[in-house]
Amino acid sequence: MAYTPPDDGRKFTELYNVQRLSSPSIDPHAQVCISTIQRMYAILSGEPIDESAEDLSLNDVQQTVAQQKLVRYNPAVPVETFDFIVIDECHRSIYNLWKQVLDYFDASLIGLTATPDKRTFGFFNENIVAEYTYEQSVADGVNVGYDVYEIETDITQKGAELKAKEWVDHRDRATRKKRWSETEEDTAYTGRELDRSVVNVSQIRQVIQAMKTAVETQIFPNRRDTPKTLIFAKTDSHADDIINLLREVYGQGNAFCKKVTYRAEGDADSILSSFRNDYHPRIPVTVDMIATGTDVKPLEVLLFMRDVRSKGYYEQMKGRGVRSLDGDSLKRVSNSADGAKARFVLIDAVGVEKSLKTESRPLEKKPGVALKDLLQGVAMGSRDDDTVLSLANHLVRLANAEAQGKTVSEATLRLWSAYARVQAGQVKGSESRRQLTDLLSLVRFALGLDGELKPFAAAVCVRPEPMKIIADPACGTGRFFLGAYNWLTRPGAQLNKAQKEFLRDQTFHGNEIVPNTRRMCLMNLFLHSIGELDGEPLVARSDALITEPGRKVDYVLANPPFGKKSSMTITNEEGEEDRDALTYERQDFWETTSNKQLNFLQHIVSLLKLDGKAAVVLPDNVLFEGGAGEKIRRKLLETCDVHTILRLPTGIFYAQGVKANVVFFDAKPKDGKVHTQGVWFYDLRTNKHFTLKTRTLKLDDLQDFITCYHADNRHARIATERFRFFSYDDLMARDKASLDNLAELPPPDVLQQEIIDHLEAALASFRDVALRLR
Repeated sequence: MAYTPPDDGRKFTELYNVQRLSSPSIDPHAQVCISTIQRMYAILSGEPIDESAEDLSLNDVQQTVAQQKLVRYNPAVPVETFDFIVIDECHRSIYNLWKQVLDYFDASLIGLTATPDKRTFGFFNENIVAEYTYEQSVADGVNVGYDVYEIETDITQKGAELKAKEWVDHRDRATRKKRWSETEEDTAYTGRELDRSVVNVSQIRQVIQAMKTAVETQIFPNRRDTPKTLIFAKTDSHADDIINLLREVYGQGNAFCKKVTYRAEGDADSILSSFRNDYHPRIPVTVDMIATGTDVKPLEVLLFMRDVRSKGYYEQMKGRGVRSLDGDSLKRVSNSADGAKARFVLIDAVGVEKSLKTESRPLEKKPGVALKDLLQGVAMGSRDDDTVLSLANHLVRLANAEAQGKTVSEATLRLWSAYARVQAGQVKGSESRRQLTDLLSLVRFALGLDGELKPFAAAVCVRPEPMKIIADPACGTGRFFLGAYNWLTRPGAQLNKAQKEFLRDQTFHGNEIVPNTRRMCLMNLFLHSIGELDGEPLVARSDALITEPGRKVDYVLANPPFGKKSSMTITNEEGEEDRDALTYERQDFWETTSNKQLNFLQHIVSLLKLDGKAAVVLPDNVLFEGGAGEKIRRKLLETCDVHTILRLPTGIFYAQGVKANVVFFDAKPKDGKVHTQGVWFYDLRTNKHFTLKTRTLKLDDLQDFITCYHADNRHARIATERFRFFSYDDLMARDKASLDNLAELPPPDVLQQEIIDHLEAALASFRDVALRLR
């Protein structure tokens, strides 16, 4: 009862009068009563109950018809006593005899269970009001994932045979008394009969020795002490055999391992408490007593030496090992632990995991495959369950490593979290499969195959500030958003709570008309703690160019689509295609044109607040073409401060052979003045050759531009061979007010290569047209 609500500093028992029922009477002043269903049954049936009976598992209580007592009206406990009843472990405690207790009261019923079965769904009319899956709990750090290690022996699988005339021990199961006698005939026994009708001590010894070797050499090779281990035995007698052989194989005394059953010597609760909080015992052996309803957070190994038929019961048994634990707490009971509990290991000696009982699955299906190889496999198209689950388990372990202060990619941590939430069913139906497919393609980002280099460099120059709004009207998969995010969360940037919340919920706003691309963008943002899966989407599935902006923003970082078309095809959520005109009639536009990038450029100007900053990727034709292009350029230079243009290498943003630039400008007041004094051009194109695969553009290649840009004080810029200034008057004197940097022609070999690039790009365009006409 030490629980403290998050919205109040007082403990639960300070807020409410709480009574733990240990007698037939209910305190009239109690606001909350805590009782076992056995105790309440005794009160209503008029039969006294021994305190020890309240600790029995209801699964183990069988009553004959003569023993069963009917609940009857008790005036001391009227039917309206409780407003609502919360039933813990409702998968097993409310049926048959015990159901009378709940039927007696006129109260709302709330059931809690990790393993509902058909009876549970039927009892509650399939009214699930909240669901929290194992996978989601692992993502949230409440629980840890698990691995399966199998131990197989010939006797376990095939059984064996007792030959006639052999002298063997005959042991009474209840009293343990032994007698020697001679077998009269050959007696075969199966693996299922093992440790029930027949005990093979050698087989038990082999399993324990195999467990010890595996834990010490493979599972936890760096541990100096035995991890906290729980063994499930078939019977009380089987537990005794295991205890004796544990002490033999490990060479340890009585404190090392204990039996925790209803027939165990000593206080089982004390043993269990020591198992949780003290160094000893290292290995308890149980049958059912610790199978359900008991949390042992330091537990790291579960050895199953019994099979289980009930799916729900098996899930409950596995649940003993799932709880997470921080490094300091784990080290208090396991001295050689090197950090927080990252997983538990289920050692299967009887084939229990191979059956179809289990709901949750081990997350590690390919334990020998390195994380990088798993990521590479997914990036290359692998989508099988084994690869995905193994990847997920690797990622959550890295999350635990990050919690211990080790360096782990934030994208990696968010990738696991997003994967778990999609798997947890927060996105339903076919949409879930589409999101999962999109999410896995984002592994390329975790690998660095889809880097944020160019967007990040743009953000370094623009330098967005916290608590400001950043927009991208054609955001694609969100790479410019992530570049800005990396700048805002760079090492040394100290964001307070309000700034972090603003960054998560309000900083980024975008548009993307292609459904799959938008979906990937939202998931990409979520990987970086931006937005919520069940919150208001930060990216609208709409054409930003249709109407004037509803809000002004502080920054625009964008790479708009390029080309000229009279219409475009838009695929909706149902997969249907529509064709929309690309000529926009807007009062805030300077010119009406079908040129998409010119329309986006005009829209971005309208989108910016006064003194808002923009970095926009535009192809060369925007800088020099006539007609609407010239008119828009002149208006841009007059109404905004266009201060920098970065000429990019060929084929970096667009198709091979297409040249692009990053144009940097600030919004200024519409006061009739010319606000561009001059433009600085940085030439990253001449004598520079990059490809998207073999010779990729790296941050070092942009470092000279970032230095020349001089974001702290643009007035302190210095001209270099590649960085040159052209005044407004110089630009206006050019034909069509061209912003194309033609001050110097590149060497002949470069011109020759550029011509080849142009021809190849044109051929590629012709091929695309030919394909569309087929």
